[in-house]
This record gives sequence, C-alpha cells and structure tokens, in this order.
Amino acid sequence: GVRAAFAQVDGMVLTDADIAGRRVSWNPKPEAIAELADEFHLGLDSFVFVDDSPYEIGAVDTQLPAVRTLLVPEDVEELPDLLAESGLFRLMRITDDDRERTLRMLAEGDRTRAATTMSHDEFLTSLELRVRRLDVGHAELGRVTQLINKTNQFNLTTVRRSEAEVAALLDDPAASVLAFSVDDKFGEYGIVGVVIATLDVGWQLDTVLMSCRVLGRGVESAMLGTAVRALRGHDGAGAIRATFRPTERNALVATLLVDHGFEPTRADEHGEHHVLPAGRSIDVPAHITVVEP
Repeated sequence: GVRAAFAQVDGMVLTDADIAGRRVSWNPKPEAIAELADEFHLGLDSFVFVDDSPYEIGAVDTQLPAVRTLLVPEDVEELPDLLAESGLFRLMRITDDDRERTLRMLAEGDRTRAATTMSHDEFLTSLELRVRRLDVGHAELGRVTQLINKTNQFNLTTVRRSEAEVAALLDDPAASVLAFSVDDKFGEYGIVGVVIATLDVGWQLDTVLMSCRVLGRGVESAMLGTAVRALRGHDGAGAIRATFRPTERNALVATLLVDHGFEPTRADEHGEHHVLPAGRSIDVPAHITVVEP
C-alpha cells in the first residue's frame, strides 16, 4: 500500500521515516487535516494541502480557509516546480530545528495519546517538563531569528528582525536576548521561546514570543518568570515594562501580561503598555523545572 510505495517507487526522495503523521482513508480531506492539527498541536495555517482534484481543493478552501492549497498541474512535467514556485517554502536557512522536526512531531503524537489517559494536571506532572534558558550564540542565531520572523499567534509585539540585527543585539550591553528550549520525557521540543529586552531607564520587554507547539503546558509562565529574574540580576527589584501590540492574529496573548502580574499603564498608537512593579516576581509552575546556564 502507501508504505510500500516509499520503499519500492524509483526516484522516491522521501522515506517512510520522514512521515510524522498520516491519514489514509476515504474520509473527507478537511476532517483528516483537522485531526492531524489536533494530534500535533499545530495551527491550521501551518498546513499546505496539495491535491489533483479541484473538488478536494474547494472543500478544504471552504471548510478550512486557514489552510493554503495547491492544485497539482495538469501537465505532470510542471509538478516538480509546484512547491518551489508557490512561495510558501522560502527559508532564511535550514536550522537544526528544521532537520529534527519529524522526530519532534512523532514525540508530540505520543504526548497527545498519553494525554487522553489522564487528567490535564496529571498529564502535565507526568511530562517531567524542563525549560532551559540559553546563552544565545552563533549556533542558536538561526533558530532565534526564524522564530522572530515566523511567530504570529503567541507574540506580544511581532517585531521582526534580520539575523544581522539579532546578532548586533547580542553585542549590545543595553540589550538582552534570551532563548528558551524545552524537553520532557518524550523528547526535545527544541528552542521554542525568545525574550528580547532593551535597557533605558529600566528593562523594557521588546519581544516575547513562543511557538504554539508548547501551548497549554505552562511554558510561557516559566519563560517570563525566568526572564524577569535574569534581567533583574542580583538586585531582584527593578520594575519591568512591556507592551502588547494587537494584530489580526495575536489575540492569544491579549491578557498574557495581566495574567502574570503586569499592571496596565496606558494605551497609545504603539500598543497597550504595562509594568511589572518592582519586587513583584512571576512564579514558575510547580510541574516545570527551570535549568539556568
């Protein structure tokens, strides 16, 4: 069947091991895509649906409008150029995270299946989650820049930066670039979060973002709590400011700051401004272990 084709068809570039999830049935395609999105905790806007049937393309367009669709050309000789010419797969460069994505998605499927056998709190405790704060260097620069430029939903400000701009911040004594990786008993999630702060009168959170792959597990609280502690250094007292800039896609973080003890101060054309008062900290969830550099 389908699995045999990967081993037997001449010229096949992908192998069966490259496929993280599959739905092989006569069920409607929109239903299958929605199931895969739930299994791997992915947004529907992460999917590209390729099919040779205008009917199937129309069904997905209608029922799952966030999914991008590509119709296989009638001339089969044009098929190899379909993905490249779509403009949907342009990358700044391939990162280690990209190379390990299939293994991470397989682990996420294992997590999803484990979650169905226990309560949510029991599941979180069973994961043995660890959040690691990283000293960002050249090895992490590509992934950090990738997250800055592609994260839309869990992103307080959606400030975009080139790799050169991020590298310049690493050398700026008035800036701090923090990255966070996560792992649990099922495997590694990789680098999933970035916090960038700039120093003026006090620290201002310029960028707070997180991949949705770890959503609902308390990682955002561990990130914020750890970042606040790292920025304050030894005095542990300074107020920290932050801004939420609403977009069409980041409603997910509309209450993130208030939920973590920040107090609203004002709103203007630059966004909704908040401050975490001096001396107020952010607790790391009990089911998460934080590892410092």
